[in-house]
Amino acid sequence: MNKTSPQNHAFTFVELLVVLAIIAVLVVMQLPAIASTKANVQRVNCSDNLKRVGYAFRTWAGSHNDRMPMSVHYSQGGASSAVGVRGNGATFAANYPLTGPRGVWGMYVVMSNELSTPKVLACPSDSRSGFVPGTIFGNSVGTITGSYSDSSVSYFVGVDANETSPSSLLAGDANIGDGATPPTAANIYGEGTRKFISAGTNATWGATSPNWADTTHVKQGNIAFADGSVQNLATARLREALNKTGATVRPPGIFIQASGSFGSGVNRLQFP
Repeated sequence: MNKTSPQNHAFTFVELLVVLAIIAVLVVMQLPAIASTKANVQRVNCSDNLKRVGYAFRTWAGSHNDRMPMSVHYSQGGASSAVGVRGNGATFAANYPLTGPRGVWGMYVVMSNELSTPKVLACPSDSRSGFVPGTIFGNSVGTITGSYSDSSVSYFVGVDANETSPSSLLAGDANIGDGATPPTAANIYGEGTRKFISAGTNATWGATSPNWADTTHVKQGNIAFADGSVQNLATARLREALNKTGATVRPPGIFIQASGSFGSGVNRLQFP
């Protein structure tokens, strides 16, 4: 009986090229899904950060007659001196704790015990120029150890937020601007000179009203509310949230009144 001996067939060069081409096509097809998954993970991590931030604010307020740091004098451990003031390194080092903290960093640093680490102040998607995530909280008279400026913070602070207005904006992603849809860098709050914004409430929104920039979470962002909730919002829902803050008219101040706002000093947001 004749037996046919088995033969080993190796790939020809053409067959190898075909296989490699198929693998390359499959990899390319998966890239958008991989990028989308990474973006979703970063958005969820950012949301978790803001939940911790919101909890820190409420815990701190529970020890200070239900007042947020932004409304408590620095002599009582608060950060009222930080409202409407930039928190750059030189200013902070020269004045804290002598005359009180500065900037949004100052509003967060007084809650260092509640926050435990400044790492929760850094959104994993923050790609701003000059952004340097903080590593430790630390200070002594005239000097600061570790991160000590607004450049170490990803999140704005709602200066007027309080627990009696649960829908007020307490903190959130800083990639908000106006003047275009989406706003360019020149129109993003915090990127230029507009660090202090009266965002308004009960407004009729138009083309130049607040909306998300394309940076960070791509035309959307996370917002922490005074009631402890954190929501991921697109522009339409961001504007709805601004309209439901329960803000009241305040005397004119150094905060710039944004397009579409109602009155002066309404719904103040301070950006890093």
